[in-house]
Amino acid sequence: MGIVSEACKERIRERVPLEDVVREHNVHLVASGRRLKGLCPFHTEKTPSFTVDVERQYYYCFGCQAGGDVFSFVRNAQHLEFSEALEILARRAGVSLEFEGGYRPSTDRSSTLPIYEALVLAEEFYHQCLLDGVAGRAARQYLEGRQIQPEIWEKFRLGYSPPEWDAFSRFATKKGVSFEVLERAGLVRQRPGNERAGNERAGNERASGYDAFRGRVMFPIRDAQGRVTGFGARTLGDDVPKYLNTPRTPVFDKSQVLYGIDLARGGIQRESRIGIVEGYTDAIVAHQMGLDFVVASLGTAFTTENARRLGRLAPRALLIFDGDDAGQKAAERSLDLLVAESIDVRIYTVTDGKDPCDAILRLGGAEFRRKLESDSVGLFEFKWRRTLESDRAASSGVALRAKALDEFLSLLARVPNVVARRLYIREFAERIGIPESEIAQRMEQVAGRSRNGAASSRAPARHDARRPAPGTSRFDEPIFSPESGPLGMQPVDASAETNKNAELAELVLGCMLALPGKAREIWSEVPEGLLDASPYKVLAQSIDGQLVGDALSIPRLTREINDPEALRILTRILNHLEDDEGRPTQDFEETWLHVRRDLLRHVRREKLEELKRHLAVAEAGGGSRPTGELRREYFEMLREIKR
Repeated sequence: MGIVSEACKERIRERVPLEDVVREHNVHLVASGRRLKGLCPFHTEKTPSFTVDVERQYYYCFGCQAGGDVFSFVRNAQHLEFSEALEILARRAGVSLEFEGGYRPSTDRSSTLPIYEALVLAEEFYHQCLLDGVAGRAARQYLEGRQIQPEIWEKFRLGYSPPEWDAFSRFATKKGVSFEVLERAGLVRQRPGNERAGNERAGNERASGYDAFRGRVMFPIRDAQGRVTGFGARTLGDDVPKYLNTPRTPVFDKSQVLYGIDLARGGIQRESRIGIVEGYTDAIVAHQMGLDFVVASLGTAFTTENARRLGRLAPRALLIFDGDDAGQKAAERSLDLLVAESIDVRIYTVTDGKDPCDAILRLGGAEFRRKLESDSVGLFEFKWRRTLESDRAASSGVALRAKALDEFLSLLARVPNVVARRLYIREFAERIGIPESEIAQRMEQVAGRSRNGAASSRAPARHDARRPAPGTSRFDEPIFSPESGPLGMQPVDASAETNKNAELAELVLGCMLALPGKAREIWSEVPEGLLDASPYKVLAQSIDGQLVGDALSIPRLTREINDPEALRILTRILNHLEDDEGRPTQDFEETWLHVRRDLLRHVRREKLEELKRHLAVAEAGGGSRPTGELRREYFEMLREIKR
């Protein structure tokens, strides 16, 4: 892809606010001074450390050090190439990409954009088949039987796939979509034993495959941005399976999707909670009846990724499960994941119908909401009732009740917050009539047994976000504080010269950005070679370009940096210059005095290394300077450094 002009990228930035894009990726942002703060979408955390600077339009995470602008956010959040992120944001902004030097882009076969286009085409095809007279009658009758109203068909873009083997693929081929793109989108399948390449050479591409969905009600699945990524499909006959989903594709992964999230965003923000049901029709009917904060987890498979995303969407989650045994077991399978993520969860078990869809239709939206408020229970209360207060436990002997208690305690042991864990122990110890100390002791035994059993598959410990990770700079903490010495912290790795140089480089850049009026003065004192290593060289080139003509401009600098690693470093530095209220984090005039002395030490160390190399050559009988002269100069420089 050619180089997109800076003017074009600036128009995109102006029309697509970073904070809107971040929210659309399931990050619940709240005001924190002059910044917005939320849980990071790039790593698992329980305390928000991800920030968005609305004024300067960049993001930064104190936990994993991810940072950048709207382009890098979309690129990293969706695992795209930079060119793909550019194209997506340009489309959203309504901006045609303009390239430097008259470049014209060619079609990229590996891009995901043709896949998205094929999925939109499929959605429209299936929707029209639903609305058409005779062809879609059975599907319309099914939806009417579930009391799903026609306006909701349009809102969720429901559809119908004809029973013919190649109805959609013939339609798509006429529209110019290749079989390869359709296959990558999960819309067609290759016939067993056929060699597509041979068929294509013979000019008979359609013969190589058939439609993936036939004779089914179609539920388009969208991501948080409203893009179709796949389909769910319910049979109208006796076909197995009853429900069929798009297979994993470059744009679809069932474990990372919540059905209806694009339509539920407003309701989730308004209610500060998210409702989770199992099925497509459960979520659709919930929205029809005014419960627009509800999404579906695409069946009973509630995954670790689903659990992590809930915490980013809203501070509270309400799980709504079927009242039958399968629904109860599905709820129980979710508990371990939810406890580990420290999500405030309540669980409601449907008793007024066989599933949430029936219950909502029977009770009405307002009454169902009232029951959610009054009859839902906390996560541990639900587990307690399923174990210690179940009919099976009540009619069992001591051994089975003790086993039920162990099952409950194994869940309780997963609570990350030790205070919360102790409060739960106190509450349930009183209910069972056993001293807290004995319950706590047994919980530790159960937890230890679980840890030993899982030792072989245990994930590596996460890095403590409060300490700088190996290879990061001292800008991950305050630069200077009187209590910690001139530079405020210990080197990340005292033996690594490259780390020292990187830290010093970031200190210099931080002072320049904090003191733009002194930028030229500071820049003139930067020794040659300090910023030669990539990606600091990228930053240095942009700064050089600005200081030649104009004053240093932070907004312009963030716009000009295209290198992802350089942009990450820049946003990390910027995020440590001011606190949430916009106040300087320290006296940068004083900081510059200390950094200036460090620059002098750096120059002397470099000179010392150079003398050491010359001395080694001289002692080996080479070189043009006398050994004694080099030794005297070497030891003089060493004394200067130690002062």
